[in-house]
Amino acid sequence: MLLRDILNEDDPQIIAIREVVSAIDADILVLQGIDYDYDLVALKALRDFISDSGPIYPHLFANSPNSGLQTGLDLDGNGRMNEARDGQGYGKFFGQGAMAILSRYPIDEERVRDFSTMLWRDVPGARLPVVDDVPFPSEDAQAIQRLYGLGDPGRGLHDDRIANLDSGRKHKRLDLHHRRAGRHR
Repeated sequence: MLLRDILNEDDPQIIAIREVVSAIDADILVLQGIDYDYDLVALKALRDFISDSGPIYPHLFANSPNSGLQTGLDLDGNGRMNEARDGQGYGKFFGQGAMAILSRYPIDEERVRDFSTMLWRDVPGARLPVVDDVPFPSEDAQAIQRLYGLGDPGRGLHDDRIANLDSGRKHKRLDLHHRRAGRHR
């Protein structure tokens, strides 16, 4: 749907994005809540739409998110599987509401660290949910649950990115995208 809206060129939200991005004129733009597709077709279309009357971003980056990546388990404990909340990250489809970067500067993809495959239980100090002294929603779920970036259990990227600036300096940033549970469209 995102690609359709961009290609129609008359969607008020897409036009508003272009106007805001043009006004900000950022060198590196981190987009949150953008749908991911493997070939970055929607991201490229959005970049091209923005560049028609705004800044030009020759460099794009997006990693595969956890959104909509089904686990085969009942992660939300409602007795049903394969629903949006049962994925590694919340998503009605794979890639829903991920994160991406548009940049005037090259992204050093060799140095990107993606934490989206890290398990919650492996995070130092992790406090995993327990109900009536039993792991919630199950021990099996806790054994496979990855970090999240958006929602419950989550979607998106946890990335540590390096951009090479014209001055030869490197710009390091950590981007984290998260949305509270129950706030999904």
